[in-house]
Parts: sequence; C-alpha cells; structure tokens
Amino acid sequence: MSVAQRYHDATKYAPETIADHPGLDWGARPPLFKGYCSDACIELGERLLITRCAETGGPVLAADRLDGRVGLGEISTALLHTYGITAMMKDGEEEHYFRAAPSAGALYPNELYLAVRDTPDLPDGLYHYRVLDHALVPVCEGDYWDDLEVRFFEHPAISRSRCVVILTGIFERSAWRYRERGYRRVLLDSGHVLGNLVRISEALEIDAQVLGGFDDDGLAQLLWLDPAREAPLCAVALLDRGQRRWPSVALASDAGPDAAWDFRSLHAAGKTAAARASRDCRDEDCGHGPSRPLPGGAREPEARTGPSPRPAKCGGIALIPDEPFDWKTRLSAAILLRRSARCFQRTPVPRDALATVLDAGFDALRDGGSRPGAESGLLDPAMLETWVAVQRVEGLDEGLYRYDPRERRLVVQRAGSHERACCHIALGQDVAIDAAFSVFMTARLGCVVERYGERGYRYLGLDAGHLGERLILAAVQAGVGATGIGGYFDDEVNRLFRLEPDRAVIYMVCFGAIPPEHRVSFD
Repeated sequence: MSVAQRYHDATKYAPETIADHPGLDWGARPPLFKGYCSDACIELGERLLITRCAETGGPVLAADRLDGRVGLGEISTALLHTYGITAMMKDGEEEHYFRAAPSAGALYPNELYLAVRDTPDLPDGLYHYRVLDHALVPVCEGDYWDDLEVRFFEHPAISRSRCVVILTGIFERSAWRYRERGYRRVLLDSGHVLGNLVRISEALEIDAQVLGGFDDDGLAQLLWLDPAREAPLCAVALLDRGQRRWPSVALASDAGPDAAWDFRSLHAAGKTAAARASRDCRDEDCGHGPSRPLPGGAREPEARTGPSPRPAKCGGIALIPDEPFDWKTRLSAAILLRRSARCFQRTPVPRDALATVLDAGFDALRDGGSRPGAESGLLDPAMLETWVAVQRVEGLDEGLYRYDPRERRLVVQRAGSHERACCHIALGQDVAIDAAFSVFMTARLGCVVERYGERGYRYLGLDAGHLGERLILAAVQAGVGATGIGGYFDDEVNRLFRLEPDRAVIYMVCFGAIPPEHRVSFD
C-alpha cells in the first residue's frame, strides 16, 4: 500500500473516534504571518489596477489600464486578489483579518514568494509577499533565473516568464488545530489560493501557467526556507498575453512506499529529486521530455496535448445555464467581497443557480481540458469525480447525482431526501442540512498514485481546492452562499453514494440560499 493511501486511511474521521481530539493549546498557536524586515520593500497599494464601479461602488478592474503585459500593476492586483487582506474585524484587543482566499479554521497556512526579472520599477530578485501591508520584501536581490530554470527542469514557461509566483505551505499552522489531517487542509487551502491567482490572471489579460513539477529541496534552498517548517507546493508562471501555453508538467515522485504514514513522510515521499534536472525538457512542441520509468515503479505522465476521449453519453439531466457566465467584469468584486457562509436559509435556489455554479466551476474540465485555462489543473481531468447532493433546487428532484462536467449533465444515483445524512457526514454542521446542494469530489487514489507516484496526493488536494474556489466564486456571482467543508466522515460519503471503498473523498462544498443583504451586489 502506498504512503498516500496509508496516510489518507489513517486521517479519516469516523463517528467512533471524532471526540478523541485532546483540545487546542492556545498558547502554542503558530503565528499567522511570516515577517521579513527590510528598508527596501516595494509598496504595492498605489499600483493596483482597480477602480470603483459607477453604478454599485464596488471594485472592478481598470480595463483601460490593462495592456496584456506583466508589470508591477498586474503583479500588485494579482497578489491582492490571490491572498491579500480584504477586511479586518476587532474582537476586544485582537484583530482578525479576512483574506481573498478562504482557509480552514482561518489558519492561512500559505506564503507567497515571487521571482522577478526585467520588470520596470521592480529590481530583479526573489521577494516575499508581505500580506499585512501589501508589499514585496526582497529575500535575495539579483538575477536568479538560471537557478530557477534548473529547479523547474528547464520548463519553457519559466524561460518565457518575467514573474513566477511560488506558493509554499507552513504545515504547523494547520497541524496545530487539525493534527495529521492538517496536511489535507493545507493542500485544499493552497488550491483555493491557486484558483484565485489563475482566475485573476485571466481577468488581467495575462497568461498563468501552473507548474507542479520542480525540485522541491532545491527550490526550498533557493528561497532560504526552513525545511522543517515550510515547503514549496506549486508555482505559477505569469506570462505576457499571447504567449503559447504548455501542458502542466505534473511530474511523478521518485520515492517508493515507506513504512511511515504521517504527513511529513507523505510530503517527503512526494518530492522530485534534483537528479532529474538533467532530463530533456527543451522540446517546446510538447513542453517536456518523453515518458520514462522512475524509481519506485511510477511513470512520468505524458503531456496532455489535446482533448481526452469523451465518454459515451449516459443520459441524465442536462444542466446548462441560461446565460454565458461573465468571469471578467465581476471577478474583482466576487473575490474581494466574498465571505464563507456560516448559515443558509432553508429555501430553494433557482435551478439556473446550480447550473451556473457547476458550469462555471468546472468549465476548465470541459472538452477534456483542451479549452484555454484548462492547463490550470495538475491532474488529468478524469482523475477527479464529482457528486452532487440536491436538497432544495427549484425544478430538480431531491437526490444524489453524479455530475459529468464535460457533458454538463446530472445522472441520478439515488432519489429522495438525504439532508440528514449530509449533516451527519459534515460532523453535524447545520450548513450541510440547510444547504440547497452540496458537491463532493472523490478520486480512485490507487490510480492516482500509480500514475503520479506519492506526489499525486499533493496534486489531488491542490486541484480539488482549485476547483472548489472556482465553484465558490461562481456561487458568489450567482447570488448563492458557499462554504468549503474539510471535516467529514470519509467512509460515510462512500456509503451515501454507494461508492467502492477505494474511492478517496477529497473535498465537500456546501451551497445554499442567503439573505439578499449578504449577497455581493453587481447591479
């Protein structure tokens, strides 16, 4: 059995053991912000490409200032919408900060670093994004691009880019509350951050190339990270508009199965080694070299150069929104004004709202991942499966459904009301019983590990969180509340949908009706 499978099984929640948590040691809570001190920091606030909508007063991108090139304005705007602070609330003497991306337990385990070159008003170097005051702090000054290309195995997107955003995780922030399961939360949270960055890049008219394959230890050394506390998880190369795209190189890991199953062992087993920096990645027709065997029996996946084969149509209910979804003009307000819903009204939502959420959230998976923006996923699109529990949707019977994002169809699995079962699965949270519908993402973990090695578990969490963020942002624009659920009884989900035991449940997201005053206004 793989390390990923042992880890996933060992970190499942079950009704018999859920009460075993020893409680939180508030005196040992890790800090939520990483600080670098420098007199040479770059203030980003005045560089934002945001204006106010004349009708609503809400934030919109300054379309007249977008030229399709990656400059300091694009970088500032992208960072704010990716992980920036969007609000602050005081509780006595304590200040609570809300960010552009949701986070389990508001623990915010991610940090962002930038490698920059040839950008006006921004000296070449490696920078840390200081969230508290929206600034870039130099970590190392100078040209590090040759080193960066080596760490990313000469991927052509690095050579064509002038700005690479590197997303890291500080595991102890989430492990403090969620113990070993905290690694799952870190990956999902990172996926939400990734989803924001990809979407806002599209709206800024620049290209975003997600990169999951890199030399983990080498990149950590380049950024001067403490390997016992912080690790790089993925990266995004920002490219001027019109640059050609390459398949996302989701490299398999080198390590074989290990006796340990804890999250540190799993993360270590999912690393790629510096020795593979010598492989031939300069073939720009495919983005990386041919598939070849790796230590531990895993194979490096082939590049996705075209649509995956379509499955045969299987009937079901067509679910196509009434109008095309507008990502660009409403995206800034959706990100900056979004809040996770804590409760839902027990009233139905329009069928078109469900269609809009699913259609816009999974649009990158349509046509087998061949449409623009589909490269944002790390896994083959077929690796993640989608299931929907419908509870209160106008014109749609209550029941459990499988959703086919390519065909945009719901296929009935079980009819009838299952709201109490969903509430039980979500550890008794009211949002699950009051939700209009809930989305579950699962995967055959054995197949993922066979194809991607132990690193595949990282890709699963990142992709599920990324898709979850797209779903949530679509819900905001459809006037529906949404919240991600990372705590659930894993095996109960399989029993509810009558899935085989080898299905790994990766994420659950609940959606429901909210009062008009809590909706983001776009009119």
